[in-house]
Amino acid sequence: MKRDTLEDLLCPEVIKLGYQWWGLEFFVQGKHSLLRIYIDKPEGIQLDDCQVVSEHISAVLDVAEPISHHYTLEVSSPGIERPLFTREQMMEYIGRQVKVSMKIRINGQRRFTGVLQCVQETQLVLLTEQQQSITLPIADIEKTHLVAE
Repeated sequence: MKRDTLEDLLCPEVIKLGYQWWGLEFFVQGKHSLLRIYIDKPEGIQLDDCQVVSEHISAVLDVAEPISHHYTLEVSSPGIERPLFTREQMMEYIGRQVKVSMKIRINGQRRFTGVLQCVQETQLVLLTEQQQSITLPIADIEKTHLVAE
């Protein structure tokens, strides 16, 4: 199952309910997969919000059947150490400390922590804890999330 297909199906439904779509993660784990949807709103997300979205999304998924095997659906707030899925989300947090996991090794490593300095069209620039500037290609990022300060 492609992430984009799920996002195209579910994002408009979350927005229709009055929430901000933050992103999704889909982990295929043999016979048991996990679909995690992140939602947000200016005043923050409560448990009731997650329940409303979960019930609605469950119904949409039951009808569309985009996932052919067993999975668990979770609806969550992005939280303090929120994952950053898009270039636009990354741009909102310039100047903040982030952790980045790469799909490939850059200078012999796959994980970087530093202050997000700049987000360009195809790359981002971090100032690492060692005060070194490193440029990372956005296309090769596996996961990025804020570090709680």
